[in-house]
Amino acid sequence: MAIYAYADETIFTINEQNKSEGIGCGILICKEEINESIIKDAMELLINDGEIDLQREKETIENGFFHASRDSPNAHSHLCNIINKKVKGIFDFTFFSVDSKSLKEKKKKERIFEKCLSSSSIEFFNSLEEVILVIEGRPDLKQQHTEDWKAKIYDLLEGASYHAPSFKTYFPKITVQIGNKNTPGLQVTDFILWCLTRANKTPKNIEWFKRIRFLTWHESKDKNEQNRSKYYLNEKPILLNWNYPFKFTESETNEELIYGYINLERFFWHLGEADFKDDNFHLFADFNALATLCKSLSQFYPQNLENIARVFIRLFDSLPLYSQIEDSDHETWRSLFHAKHVATLLIMKGFMHTGRTEDYLQRWRYEMLSIRLLEFKTIMEQ
Repeated sequence: MAIYAYADETIFTINEQNKSEGIGCGILICKEEINESIIKDAMELLINDGEIDLQREKETIENGFFHASRDSPNAHSHLCNIINKKVKGIFDFTFFSVDSKSLKEKKKKERIFEKCLSSSSIEFFNSLEEVILVIEGRPDLKQQHTEDWKAKIYDLLEGASYHAPSFKTYFPKITVQIGNKNTPGLQVTDFILWCLTRANKTPKNIEWFKRIRFLTWHESKDKNEQNRSKYYLNEKPILLNWNYPFKFTESETNEELIYGYINLERFFWHLGEADFKDDNFHLFADFNALATLCKSLSQFYPQNLENIARVFIRLFDSLPLYSQIEDSDHETWRSLFHAKHVATLLIMKGFMHTGRTEDYLQRWRYEMLSIRLLEFKTIMEQ
């Protein structure tokens, strides 16, 4: 199974009087692909509507696609009705409130778009289902940008494990495509986003927002003027199983740090290609490169330690590394949690205690390889 997601960026005026603008991104996330039949059905309803002026709808009909900011209320109405009947999914919308002057800074706009895309992509990491993400293209958006974004969103979720190590986090395969205004899923996304931006203006215009008939939604705003909302269209929120069967415990002593790291690196010595399956095989290449490095008995640079920690966290729930552990085996769970805790410390930068942890483990491994090589090999091969 795959998840189909459609992302569209937006810039809209929030309040003309104080010159505040909204800049952000909306993503429609569905279990089924939105195909051409959705648009075809809505277009046929528009064409066959005996009460409309076809001359007024000429542009929409000749184009063969819907474009919310340019379409008539009749076009909006027919597309909205089809969406209500046939589209099921979650719409995640993130935007920042900024001064209109900020929009003149190209690099700042790009950073905000990227941050909003990442924020609204969190739903992807609740399962291992492959994500096929279609982003509406624009002149400044290249395929390389989407590849860079994928690496950054992985980094963000790996780093999040430091703050919430007791949560499960999956790292699915993400395939990013650049679409255009003809893409059916992007037409639906464009319309929903148009409705939501109108509802976030001052004064609010919620007519079309109400007509979409979301089952429920929740909204939030932080001190940095980031607004985030999630809307459920013909789909109810489900409770996610984020917790492990045993309380997460962090390593607290130097000895636990060492044993946590030993358990971490051991996975790179003992796992192989046969342990990976179709839904996590996209993680194998990075794992295999680091497994080869570990078994070469080379000294590690700090970046090597960080890379091993990152891949370990990716595999922790995505393989998962605990597939053979009984829920009642608390001692083994505790050892595995210590390994995950060590990995989070090696990833996180900017704190004195994380830097000291990295330095401590670097010294320990250097001493083992330099003076106690046979003992080190025996430990890792157990």
